[in-house]
Amino acid sequence: MTRRPQAAEPVSVAARNVSSMTAAEPPDPPAESVTPSVAGQPHDGLFKGILGKPEHAASELRSILPAGLASRLDLDQLEQVDGSFVDRALRQQHTDVLFRARLDQGDALIYVLLEHQSTPDRWMALRMCSYLTRIWTRHLEQHPGVRRLPPIIPIVVYQGRAPWSPPLDLIDLIGTDDDTVGFAPRFSYLLDDLHRLGVEELRSRPLTHAVRLSFVLMREAPGSEHLTRVLPDWRTDLEAVRRSDLVILWTYALIVSNTPEPELTDFLARLGPEAKEVAMTTADVLRAEGEARGRADTLLEQLDIKFSDLPTDIEQKVRTAPTSQLEIWTRRILTANTIDDIFT
Repeated sequence: MTRRPQAAEPVSVAARNVSSMTAAEPPDPPAESVTPSVAGQPHDGLFKGILGKPEHAASELRSILPAGLASRLDLDQLEQVDGSFVDRALRQQHTDVLFRARLDQGDALIYVLLEHQSTPDRWMALRMCSYLTRIWTRHLEQHPGVRRLPPIIPIVVYQGRAPWSPPLDLIDLIGTDDDTVGFAPRFSYLLDDLHRLGVEELRSRPLTHAVRLSFVLMREAPGSEHLTRVLPDWRTDLEAVRRSDLVILWTYALIVSNTPEPELTDFLARLGPEAKEVAMTTADVLRAEGEARGRADTLLEQLDIKFSDLPTDIEQKVRTAPTSQLEIWTRRILTANTIDDIFT
């Protein structure tokens, strides 16, 4: 018989435009709290910038969790928990977010993992198991007096184009027979394969406009030369999404697609004055960031030629400096005898 979690014990869950089926869009936050540009790591920036917000994550969880479990979770009070549990070397392929919610009378953790490499990871069940172990280990460190660990429900959101074929259960990765199967761990995760979603299914999910558009862009934008042929089908969501989320979505579209920037900017500008402002501002910001990266690369190359073996902190300083500061340092390099002459 399955036991329900005791009230005193926490529980964890892990994961990777029909208007009537759209979750209520939350109000726009104050300008100072708007998520910064996703230009550095576009997949990470989009995923955390949109699905990292509890109100958006809740709409995805309502869509994919078993109905019985979703009804027991207080997703209206979802709370993001700081930290990443992905191996540093794999952060170009995996992005994760962790949440806490109430389950019945106890607490629950919800872990969402985005798999954004182009091909599936055969060992995802094993990797996910290690990530959850890290969550439990940290939980014990923070709550040394607990007698039981919280349950975790893992969800993987997959945006690659190749069909997902890896096993969803860890035991299917282990060679067992009748004598050893009893000693093998059982562990499975939920999979949300975006490319297996039909258009009507995506429209009918009770998602916020921002999450629906995120999934559309994750599916269609990478490498697309004609993204503006797809976007008109999602005009209702584009017109309804709040401004701060549209900035994140549009930055992602401009970076990962191969559709010419003027074509994308012109499309969004036709949706109204606010959308036009987002289109123009986002394009200007990305051009400025591109110029700053180019200036930083040139300065670092000159520094390496003149002084060689640059300290790591110097490279970081150059990479994060505004364009105006890069111009000052570039002029100083002509007369500098030491590296300190440039940066002091």
